[in-house]
Amino acid sequence: MTRTILVVEDDDALRQAVVKLLQRQAYVVVSATSAHAAIEVLDRGPVDLILSDYFMADGNGLELLDYVRGQDPAVPPFIMMSGQAGISAAELRAAGLQEFLTKPVSSRNLVDLIARYLVK
Repeated sequence: MTRTILVVEDDDALRQAVVKLLQRQAYVVVSATSAHAAIEVLDRGPVDLILSDYFMADGNGLELLDYVRGQDPAVPPFIMMSGQAGISAAELRAAGLQEFLTKPVSSRNLVDLIARYLVK
């Protein structure tokens, strides 16, 4: 079964690297550069996992999580990452986030974490 991952990241180089990494793992990957663009992708159809940056120009990952939850209570696994200090991972998990990663994230750790949520 092919699994689809939405990667939401405003840093072009990082987004492209993550997309290529996940494609090499045989996932179907769609990407967005902002929260608004991610919503447009989600409106076209469901995904199996969301990997999102926390800080974006038009909102943040928590707002995106709230939007997704408002559309369907059965939210797909949602993993958030950020390179900024001062974000409470415990607070984000209380809001329904499955995982919070601090950038830079190792490729191996990211692949292993996603595989735990998306058993092929």
